[in-house]
Amino acid sequence: MRSRTTFGVVVASLAFCASAAAGDPVEFRFSSEGISKVVLRAANATAATVGASGPSKAPILVSGTPRGGAAGYHSTDPNWKETSASAWGLSFVSQRYGPVLVISSKNEMQYIHHRYSLTDITLQVPAGVLVVTERREPSGDGTPNLAAP
Repeated sequence: MRSRTTFGVVVASLAFCASAAAGDPVEFRFSSEGISKVVLRAANATAATVGASGPSKAPILVSGTPRGGAAGYHSTDPNWKETSASAWGLSFVSQRYGPVLVISSKNEMQYIHHRYSLTDITLQVPAGVLVVTERREPSGDGTPNLAAP
């Protein structure tokens, strides 16, 4: 019976840690004027929910939930504190190439025990705009990928 109680406490503790690692969703708007195609690049882009937002002049909306941290990392610096996902500066940025808008995550990173990414991504585009999602492997520096498609 004792092992079941211990297991329950461990599971409850892990669930709390997982929810504490998430921040509030962040949302960004981009002009859709003259855009016929959007390329979305993020670590979780291929799992994004994509929908039509209405008229052709409606803005392009992208949102995601910051998640991550440095679980398991123990700095030798006694003043070091882990940065929460919501304070990491996760965002989306864009670059236009004619009628194509490239949207990339910014500050998503993976380095040893440090991993910060945007999850639960949603993308709303005006009706008729083509969307291409590309998984972006997080680097050690979080630089966005705004290269031409």
